[in-house]
Amino acid sequence: MAASYDYFLSCDTNQARLALGQAFEKLGYTVTGTPKGGLLAKRGSTKKTVWLGALAGKDFAISLVTEFFDHPDGSLVARVSRDMAGGALKGGAIGASKANNAYADAVNSVQQDLQQAGVLKGVANNT
Repeated sequence: MAASYDYFLSCDTNQARLALGQAFEKLGYTVTGTPKGGLLAKRGSTKKTVWLGALAGKDFAISLVTEFFDHPDGSLVARVSRDMAGGALKGGAIGASKANNAYADAVNSVQQDLQQAGVLKGVANNT
C-alpha cells in the first residue's frame, strides 16, 4: 500500500479542496481544514478504536491528510496520505489491514470523483 497518492489536477486549489472534501464526505469522513491550507478527513471513533481495536467495526478510526502544492509542470498536486503506524497501534494486524482497506477505498473513490469532475490529469503513488 502506497504511503501517499498524488493527484495531478487541472483546477485551482479552492476547486480541489471542494472536490476532495465532497469525495471524503461521501465516504462518511468529517472534513476540516489544516493550518497550512490542506484537508483533514476523519472517520470513526478514536475512543472506541482505542478500547476495542479492530473490533470497533464501522467506528474504527481513520485519518487522512491532503496537502496541496504546485508541480513544476503547472499542475496542482493534491497529496493524500495517512499514518502508516496508526492501524497497527489501534488493533494489531487486523487493525492495520482495516486501515489499509479504508485507505485504498478512499483513494480509489477520490480518484473516480476527480475523474468524473474532469479535473484529474494523472495519479502517482508514493511508497
